Amino acid sequence: MARSYNGYPVGTARALGIQSYLVPGTKVHMALLPAAAPVLLWIGHQIDLRVADIDVTKGHREPDDWGHAYRKTRGATSWSNHASGTAGDYNATSWPRGVSRMTPAQIRECRQIRDEINEAAGKTIIDWGGDYKHSPLDQMHWELAHGATAADVRRAVAKLTGGRKHPPTLWKSRRPAKPHYTRMLQKALHITVDGDFGRETRRAVIKYRREHKLGRPLAVAGPRVWKSLKLWELP
Repeated sequence: MARSYNGYPVGTARALGIQSYLVPGTKVHMALLPAAAPVLLWIGHQIDLRVADIDVTKGHREPDDWGHAYRKTRGATSWSNHASGTAGDYNATSWPRGVSRMTPAQIRECRQIRDEINEAAGKTIIDWGGDYKHSPLDQMHWELAHGATAADVRRAVAKLTGGRKHPPTLWKSRRPAKPHYTRMLQKALHITVDGDFGRETRRAVIKYRREHKLGRPLAVAGPRVWKSLKLWELP
């Protein structure tokens, strides 16, 4: 059986059981192998919060975030990791293959995201194309590393999320240990994104709960708010 560069079987979406997943906090859907989906979705979620918006690319109407593609690596005879559904491209038109268009701050953040995942797994399970040395630079591209298993993915994502099906419950008097959850909420509510659950965020949550009849406590962003906003869908 043909395999992609990282050792996973390649094939059509039907043959591999590829599924479509929503990247948390966005309107972007990715076609991925279920074994790889949790960590690739986490990456997209973190890129959207910490690096650049992946919902919209200026000047482009079509989505530019891609997962499974039954093809060989461009310019090579080996199968792409996309062919096994174990790779994801984000903001492809903004960060095209072969050139560097990220700012130094964006590059540092991407490396931090990569390191956080690999540290949580206790081994290297994610490679980022922005660090390629023997292939063209590919800042859009993230992939499962060779030897990364479904168990490695589950372990890393469970540690990163605290095993939550929803982000932690947030309210004004409690500053979350991971402010990226607050930024995620603020982005969805279309208010200032600063990671601080302050007065503006509190008012926005109250307004949202009233408008959507989510009941009390009005000033708290809990599971019903996350579910209503359709922000959290890590498999």
